[in-house]
Amino acid sequence: MELINRLVFACLLLLVVCFSQSNASKADEVSSLVFVSVAKDQKIACFAWDDSQQKLTLNSEASVLGGPGAMCIDRNGKHIYIVKKKTGSIAVFEISPDASLKPIGETTIGEAGSYLAIHPTGKFLFSAYYQAGQVAVHAIDSDGKLSAKPLQVLQTDERAHCIAIDPSGRFAFVPHTRPNTIFQFLIDQETGLLTPNETPKVLRESGGTRHLWFHPNKEFVYGSDEKGSSITCHRLDKESGTLEVAETVSSLPTEGFDGKNSTSDIEVHPSGKFVFIANRGHDSIASFQIDQQTGRLSNPHHAITEATTRSFNISPNGKTLISAGQKSGRLAVFRIDETGALERTETRDVGAAPWWVQIVGQ
Repeated sequence: MELINRLVFACLLLLVVCFSQSNASKADEVSSLVFVSVAKDQKIACFAWDDSQQKLTLNSEASVLGGPGAMCIDRNGKHIYIVKKKTGSIAVFEISPDASLKPIGETTIGEAGSYLAIHPTGKFLFSAYYQAGQVAVHAIDSDGKLSAKPLQVLQTDERAHCIAIDPSGRFAFVPHTRPNTIFQFLIDQETGLLTPNETPKVLRESGGTRHLWFHPNKEFVYGSDEKGSSITCHRLDKESGTLEVAETVSSLPTEGFDGKNSTSDIEVHPSGKFVFIANRGHDSIASFQIDQQTGRLSNPHHAITEATTRSFNISPNGKTLISAGQKSGRLAVFRIDETGALERTETRDVGAAPWWVQIVGQ
């Protein structure tokens, strides 16, 4: 009898362990959130993401009047910063445990922002302004709120599309599409203030660099060349904080397309093995394999996506890419395979003019 009781107890214990592991696994699968700014509907849509089923489920929607555009999320995943293009301001929301958004502040600068980036220390928010041709720096307090006024506003040049901060937090780069120029800045990590680098600009003859993205492990920086329909690899001098062009390749297929095209967003895979770039016109996401020694690109793959993809984001675990079709009003969800190729797994309506995609979690 004692032996039977022990066997029953062991079986029950095994069931408890298996149930706990199953629930933990399920929690891991559905631990990502996807935020999408939908400009014309003036809202932020929040989706839960199930990694195992490659499925989006609408979690909540928050009204954001003023034309929500570019977004970024702090490193703890607790606050989201949103450009309001029509009001020339930046709104701050707290991400609640149930994934709803709670407004906690708004700072007006008077210009429509095109890009937001947070310093690695989490103490400063940097913003770029396409129409105004400027960049700004705001302080972030311990509650995630922004300083009422910017710490600094610097005039740069026409069409300042992005501000990219290197992983060390020492340097900032601001690409401008019209003058084909990347401004280079030093960052004071105590004050957040920008000063022009000793070599203040990278001048390009053509291409029109729009966005930049840093390789996670190497001294490579990849640029989306809006006007050139190309992608450029730059080498980063980690001592001086300056960029040097290493290679430029077309973002389009070598055959079968002769229409108008411009590139938009760009991201390097978390593994550093691949880089992805969006084509508007060809309406595709192009992926390239990265040579880890030289940074050079090879083995391009093109996956058809939604019309006029302005923004996409790769999940932190590197398994998923989600892009937003500005003209179609739909999200395209892709699985990323071991070669960097994309396979579409879901298409989801989201609203009029989706502008930006941010994935938080796994």
